[in-house]
Amino acid sequence: MRRHPTPRPGGPIVTTTQWRPNILFLLVDCLRADCVDGRRRFVRVPNLVRLARGGLHATQMIAAATTTTPCVASILTGTYSPRHGIRSLRGYRLRPHLGTLPAELQRLGYHTHADVTGPLLPAVGLDRGFTSYVLRNKVDCLDAGWGSEIVRHLTTGLTEPWFAFIHLWELHLPRHVSRELDSWRFGRNRYERALSSLDANLAPLLAALDPRTLIVIHGDHGEQLGAPRHLIRFYRWQRKKLGRHFPPWASFPVREGHGFDVWEGLIRVPFVLHCPGRIAARRLPQLTRQVDIMPTLLELLGVEPPAGIDGRSLLPILGSGDEPEREAYVEACGATIVDPRDYRRAIRSARWKYIETADGTGSAQLYDVVRDPRERHSVIDREPAVKAEFREKLAERLATNEGSEDSGLSPQDQAVSDAQLRNLGYIE
Repeated sequence: MRRHPTPRPGGPIVTTTQWRPNILFLLVDCLRADCVDGRRRFVRVPNLVRLARGGLHATQMIAAATTTTPCVASILTGTYSPRHGIRSLRGYRLRPHLGTLPAELQRLGYHTHADVTGPLLPAVGLDRGFTSYVLRNKVDCLDAGWGSEIVRHLTTGLTEPWFAFIHLWELHLPRHVSRELDSWRFGRNRYERALSSLDANLAPLLAALDPRTLIVIHGDHGEQLGAPRHLIRFYRWQRKKLGRHFPPWASFPVREGHGFDVWEGLIRVPFVLHCPGRIAARRLPQLTRQVDIMPTLLELLGVEPPAGIDGRSLLPILGSGDEPEREAYVEACGATIVDPRDYRRAIRSARWKYIETADGTGSAQLYDVVRDPRERHSVIDREPAVKAEFREKLAERLATNEGSEDSGLSPQDQAVSDAQLRNLGYIE
């Protein structure tokens, strides 16, 4: 029988012995970073809190985009959109030369399975490396028959070792709330009640797992919640006065959803690694990136990450902690932005966030997110040196564009994709 060493307080345990655990990757659509630490007063998430407090909890992870499809591509490839080629929900396909996390795990003998929903169609190329890839209906949630089905599949339907990538849709608009939890005791708004419902419905799945399973909790991107009524009235007055000249980013205080900008509530997502006996409980407050997930999981298994990716393993931070500061690249490229020229892109460091429009013609912004975490006051005119530095870093990131390789969809696949996006309400 394989023996598991005693956890060290310094971080994950990496041994020279081969470690091939079953891996459950729970990707919760629209899960904000502030939702798994138990600090939201009216939300009841005991299962998420237990996993976060009992494992490695990266509290400052930055998503690669604020739209699902580019984010999942970054999770699975360890690369940003300019490199992997998926720049929005519609019209793009994963570039064919890129390796993926499930493909790497297949080489290690893993049975790789995905159960996803929403816009993650196989035609986009995100099924690469999966032994089985299921695109289910958006109404299939944990408290319906699908919940029991996925528990049975994880416990009896997969050959060990397995990697299961499960995409949960409960928090996405219009949000799914279990009937018995639809009251103020479980949340002040529908998002919080959906989160309480999700946590409660995770209990049977988590209880059915072998305790040696490596569990990953992650959000693809965050979510902007509604604003107070007086701000909504002010927004409507502004929009009426400015008409068609009303800038899309100005709706930030009142918009609910995601994809339309790169604000903190939209880009900060939780990342938890939970495996008692192998990964010690620890909070990681340094800035980390979604593209770091793939190399981290591979290095935990003793595998060298592929060359040429944008991410770096988190394990060096957990050792001496002496490594260069990480900076995240983010795009807002959702279907909610009508004109692609209004797509937003940003470089986020531990202190600064620099934002500009995709065509470079809009007004750029610079925020000190340490002193101004709500991003109320742009300091771009007061910090010309920082502006110049971050514009150069943004240009370097965009220079990784491997656009010479076709990443578009065929007309047939585009028609299927459009039908799915129409069903989801992204396009009319």
